[in-house]
Amino acid sequence: MVIKKALKKFKKSKKAFSLLELIIALVLIGIIIAILSPYLKKMFSSYATKGQAEKVVSVLRNVAEATLTYKVESGSYPTDVSKLLPKYLDSVPKVKFGDTVVSPTLSDSYQGFGNTTKYDEVVVLDNVPKDVCQEAEKIAPDKVKCDTSGTTNKVYYLVEPDIK
Repeated sequence: MVIKKALKKFKKSKKAFSLLELIIALVLIGIIIAILSPYLKKMFSSYATKGQAEKVVSVLRNVAEATLTYKVESGSYPTDVSKLLPKYLDSVPKVKFGDTVVSPTLSDSYQGFGNTTKYDEVVVLDNVPKDVCQEAEKIAPDKVKCDTSGTTNKVYYLVEPDIK
């Protein structure tokens, strides 16, 4: 008797959604997501690009600082990043772009892109995606230069001007 009363009361007080109402709500949510997905993809990819650019600048800055410390202690710039191991860097830093993993290299000079200052030492990261390269240049415009003119995109971190 008690169960029958409870069932009647439950049927009268409709507190649940019907299957049809749930399906309609899910379809509407799906349509909204379909409309917004291009905008969401663009927004999240820009965050990913900025994050990768921050990583690139950080890696290049660390190698540049280690290079300057090496020069102060030895009197000359290192010829290769591996010369900075293990005293100045724990390991050669790596940056991953999709399936490509790149490590910075050192170059003994840089002058270009309208820059009249010649630099003795430059840290270079090759095979960088164009959008990441350009974003890195925005992060540190006085130190980072982006070259997208060649077959691969390069990011240059300008270490120290040649004061001769």
